[in-house]
Amino acid sequence: MTNFHIKTALLAAATLALALTGCKKDEEYAFLSLDTASMDFEWGQTKEVGFTARQIASYGTPTVPTGWTCTRSGNKFVITAPMQSADGTNMKGKIKVTAKSKDDTELSREISVAIKIAREIAAGANSIIVSRPGDRFKFYARRRGNESSGTSLAAATGGALVWATSKTVVFNVSLEGDHLFFSTANTTELEEGNAVVAVTDSNGVVMWSWHIWVTTFDPAAEPDHLGGSVVMSRNLGALANSNATPAEAALSYGLYYQWGRKDPFVGPAVWNSNVPRALYNVSGNYTTHHYNVSSDEVDTDGDGKTDNVAGSLEFATAYPNNFIAGLESNDFDWLDGGHNTGAWSPASKTLHDPCPAGWRVAPPTIWDGFTATGASSTDPAGFGVEGDYAYGWTFKPDAQLPDQSVRVFFPAAGRRSFSPTLAKPEDNYTNVVNDADGVGHPKGFYWSALHPLHSPTGIDEPGGGASLVFRNDYVNPAATRGATEEYAPAGGFPLRCVAE
Repeated sequence: MTNFHIKTALLAAATLALALTGCKKDEEYAFLSLDTASMDFEWGQTKEVGFTARQIASYGTPTVPTGWTCTRSGNKFVITAPMQSADGTNMKGKIKVTAKSKDDTELSREISVAIKIAREIAAGANSIIVSRPGDRFKFYARRRGNESSGTSLAAATGGALVWATSKTVVFNVSLEGDHLFFSTANTTELEEGNAVVAVTDSNGVVMWSWHIWVTTFDPAAEPDHLGGSVVMSRNLGALANSNATPAEAALSYGLYYQWGRKDPFVGPAVWNSNVPRALYNVSGNYTTHHYNVSSDEVDTDGDGKTDNVAGSLEFATAYPNNFIAGLESNDFDWLDGGHNTGAWSPASKTLHDPCPAGWRVAPPTIWDGFTATGASSTDPAGFGVEGDYAYGWTFKPDAQLPDQSVRVFFPAAGRRSFSPTLAKPEDNYTNVVNDADGVGHPKGFYWSALHPLHSPTGIDEPGGGASLVFRNDYVNPAATRGATEEYAPAGGFPLRCVAE
């Protein structure tokens, strides 16, 4: 069982070290390191950067850009940005700190500093869309998800990058006061991608996390209409929605979600592949998702003692990077020993809903127009589709659409496996390369807000229409858990959000 501990990862990844070599024990080397190599500031803002030193006899006066100050206080350097100037000068530069070792050798480190005024985002959701390159953002980070007010995260003391799909798509994550700050790549054109950022407690354990969707896509400007609902025209986290080429199809997969969890997982790197898309940690090094079985005993509060199991809401919150495989004894739910049928709701947005502000997980009726009867069909004449099966179906559910010309592509993105034997970092995508029967046609799976073991009548039983499932030779807009395990709650499916 792999534990993902943010504080440990941050300290290990962010340390920039300079050591003198020689025939000495490690503790005898002169050593100076800073906890980060770059920092962004508001005008006049003061921040601290920690440092680690060994075998140091004295410290020099830091060299700073005009208007900036830097002083040492214990094991921290205190940096203050200049007040705003009329001509906008002194907005960036490098601060150099120096020290002399006990054998009179000089050591130095630099930190890049810059004025970058953050744009405030009214978050109010577990997913945040940003669309500006080279910019800095902030959002109020003392409340969870769609909580309208409050300070449920008042005890948070730090900010962290959990993972990102590139080294620069999201970086410089920090908790400052009541706001979580982050920056996007400093490029002319937007570097699109996804990331997960978090706030942590004093032990470095994640208290809550948010998905950052960096995209030029504006869901409100390009919606579809299905089953009387306004629906996003691409999957949550997708960077395209097209079957023009294999590459476009792969970008259209978006992110994958276990039923009832707010945190996303990436999909395959390319179409028709089981190789996962690359992920990067706070230091820009390659990382991957971690895996647990729901019954694993874990330490969720960081005190070194087992206090929970992986299949709990507390663990899922504290370890947003861990995919949790289910057990057959619990219907392959990622929860251990029970089901939370209300984690997502067909009626309204919930605390753990993964969609952006103004959007929520789809109710189970929006796909009814994908077949002539609203039920499963193996008769192509009864499919509400246009054209051939090309990386998925282009649906045209005319009976449900106010605009008869609207067409919507749903990629056959497969799913992430729910079982302990298949849920692993490599080769864990089911029905992406081939269907289980070897026909060679990938499947599409899409969650609704109805739990797979919850019926539309409100009775807990196998048989609820919880998901859309399709292949080249059938379409089921009301797939049930029933006798098959395919639609188990621990499975990772894409999502198509609907407007609130």
